[in-house]
Amino acid sequence: MHTNKRDVSDVSVPLSRSPLVSRAFFNGCIPALWNELSSLDPLLHLVPDDVLQKDFIDNKWSYKSSGILTQRDLNRLYFYAPHICQIHAHGLSPTYGAIQAFDAILRGTHAGLLAHMKILLHNGLTSVELPYYGTGLQSAVSALLAAPPPLQKLVYVDTANNTKEFEKSVHLLQSIRDLTVSLLHPNAMEAIASLPFLESLSVVINDSLDTLPYTITCIRSISSLKIIMERSFLFGGLGNTSFDAAMCLLHALPIPCRQLTVVTPVHLGGAQLTDFISSLAQEFNVSDQSKFSVIDLNRFSVVVDTHLLHNSIPLLSHFLEPLYTVPITHIDLRWFSMCDLDDTALDSLSHGLPNLESLFIGTHCYWPDPPRTSLAGLSTVLRNCPRLKELGLVFNCSIGALDFGLLPVNTSITTLNVGVSPPYNPNAISTFLTTALPCLNRIEVESHNTSFPATYNFMKSGPLSPGILLEHHTGQIFAVHIDALK
Repeated sequence: MHTNKRDVSDVSVPLSRSPLVSRAFFNGCIPALWNELSSLDPLLHLVPDDVLQKDFIDNKWSYKSSGILTQRDLNRLYFYAPHICQIHAHGLSPTYGAIQAFDAILRGTHAGLLAHMKILLHNGLTSVELPYYGTGLQSAVSALLAAPPPLQKLVYVDTANNTKEFEKSVHLLQSIRDLTVSLLHPNAMEAIASLPFLESLSVVINDSLDTLPYTITCIRSISSLKIIMERSFLFGGLGNTSFDAAMCLLHALPIPCRQLTVVTPVHLGGAQLTDFISSLAQEFNVSDQSKFSVIDLNRFSVVVDTHLLHNSIPLLSHFLEPLYTVPITHIDLRWFSMCDLDDTALDSLSHGLPNLESLFIGTHCYWPDPPRTSLAGLSTVLRNCPRLKELGLVFNCSIGALDFGLLPVNTSITTLNVGVSPPYNPNAISTFLTTALPCLNRIEVESHNTSFPATYNFMKSGPLSPGILLEHHTGQIFAVHIDALK
C-alpha cells in the first residue's frame, strides 16, 4: 500500500474511524502508511478517548489531554516508537494541537515513559525536551548519551549534582542545533561552544549556580543566545540583579551571537534596563568573531517572567541611545512601560534605529499611567522606519496637528499591538489606520483591567475601521467588524 504525501493531510480522519470497521484493517494500514505521514496526528488517534479528547472542528482536529495512559496504552505507543520524531516532556499544562497534545500525554506519564527511553531512541528522533529538574531522569539521560541519535534539539535543565555525567559527554551531541541547559562546568560549556552545528543556546541559571572561572578559547558564532534567570538573588548577594548576572555570564562565556534574549524573574524597571543597555554598549563594543559583541546583534529582547509589572518604573526617554550605532532590526521590550516616552522620544528612537523591522514596547500588560505618545509619534515611527513588519506600542489616540495628507504608508504591517487608550475621535483614528496601514487586519489590545475607565471606554467604542479585527491580548474578542466588500 502506498500513498502520496500530498494526500495525507486528512488521513487521521479515516484512520481514527477504521477500528469501528475492521480491527485487522486498522492494524495493517497504519504501519503501511506511517512513513508517508507528515504529522503525529494518527498516533494521537491510537490513544483512548478517556485519555485524549478528540474533536474535529473547522475541518481540522483539536486535542485535549484528559487522563493518564495505562501500560497497555504505552505498549501501543512503543510499537510505533521508531516513527516518533519528537519527545516533549516539559511544561506545566496541556494545550491544544497535535504536537501539544502529544506533549501533554508525555508530561502526564514521563516517569513511566522515560524509563523506557531506549525504546524511543532511533535515528529519526530529532527533538527531546526533558522536564526541568525532573526526578528519575538519570536513566533517560544515560540512554541518550550512550548512543545519541542525531538530535537537533535538546532541553535538559537540572541541578549540578545531576548533570555531571551529561557534562562529560555533551561533546557527543554533534548534530545539535538548539540546546537548552543549566549553566554547566567550564569544560562542558567550552564543549558546547564548540559544537559544529549549534545555532541557538539557552542557559538557565539559578541561585545555586555560579559562574566559575572560564578560559574558553574555541568559540564559534551562533544565531541566538538566551540567558534565563530563575530567581532574583543571583551570584551571591541581594545587591546583584538579573542584569548584573547577565553581564557576568557574558564576560565569562562571551559567545558571539546575533540575537540576545535575557529572561528575568523580577521586574527591575526602566532605569535598570537603561543601565544594562549602556553597560552592554560600553563593555562589548568591539566586533570580534570569537567573542560576544553588541555590534554584531540584530535582535535584542528582555522578557520579564512575572505578572507584577504594573508599578514598575517606566523607561527613560534615552534608553536605547547606546544602540543607535548598532545595525539592530528587532527589539522586544513589551514588558516595560513606555508611559513616560513622548513623541519626541519616539522620533529620536526611530531616527537612531532606521533599520527596525520589528519593535515592541510596553504592550504586554495594562499600565495605569496614561501614555504620552500620540498618533503623531506613531506616524513618525512609520516614516523613519520604513522596513517595519511588526509593531507594538502604547500611545494615546489624540490627533493633534497631524496632517492626514502627509501620512507615511506601510503595507507590510498586518497586525498592530496597542495599549488601552480612550478613543478621542474614532472616525479620525479609522482614517489614520486605513491610510497609514492599508493592509492592517488585526489590532491586538494589551491585557486590561476593567476597573480602569480608559479600558471600559475603549471596549465600548466598537470597531475602529471596517475589516479590522479588534482582539484582546488574551484571545478574547470583544469587538469584531468585517466588511465583506473590502
